[in-house]
Amino acid sequence: PDEAPPPSSSEAWKAIGRGQDTPSYVVFADGFAPVQSILEGLDSSGKAGAVVAGGISCPTFGVESPTVAINGKGYPRGSAVGVGFSGSVGLQVVTAQGCRPVGPPFGVTKANDSMVEELENKPAMEILSTIVEGDYLTDQDKALVEANGLLCGLAARGESPSSSSVTNGDYLVRQIIGFRVPGFMIGGDTKKGDILRFHVRDRIAALEDMENMMGRAKTERSFAGSQKAGVPLAALQFSCVARGRPLFGSPNVDLERVSELAGKD
Repeated sequence: PDEAPPPSSSEAWKAIGRGQDTPSYVVFADGFAPVQSILEGLDSSGKAGAVVAGGISCPTFGVESPTVAINGKGYPRGSAVGVGFSGSVGLQVVTAQGCRPVGPPFGVTKANDSMVEELENKPAMEILSTIVEGDYLTDQDKALVEANGLLCGLAARGESPSSSSVTNGDYLVRQIIGFRVPGFMIGGDTKKGDILRFHVRDRIAALEDMENMMGRAKTERSFAGSQKAGVPLAALQFSCVARGRPLFGSPNVDLERVSELAGKD
């Protein structure tokens, strides 16, 4: 945690990839780890990129206790741990989000790693308060925010606020993990020029997205053919702490769908 990851051009990443075209990794990090730099490095470890799955832990504020570990050994705040796959074993990743956007997209005009300081040249906390207390949220949305909090979605870098992917809600959703006036911290890196939009958790949106992503995964396997796609050996599920029974009202909603990818046997 006291060292920055090597640049993505470093031979160290290629050594991790073991000469594979598309290596696979499962990575766990806490909210203070340099996740974006790690992902860029892992993506450079393969000749044609990499496949990465995993999650970000929820830190305990005020207590710097470990939230990631290997073999029973906890690692300090800012750490990331992972497992790489090689040979004939790889990953097919399905990412389903349980959110929908509220309010307009905002341009990030000042940021420092995971700290969002200004949106549209205004203090980020001021914009956040405007969303929560203004007319952007319906009564239903306000109830969702009260129950589950507000989240941030980041558009792909290079997109404009008027692009179809931004207006149609194609975002990478991150948790708000801390506040430091005039800004707030999110579970991921952000830079000046990024496009940010606030999101709320929604049960219907979560179910629709899961069904869409599962259907896409099955279609990909069908078109790839068994020789290239391989035989499903197992399914790993990394579930957000806000999903499950609190979101859906019943247990194992995600798990029942994920198990379909590994077959019925």
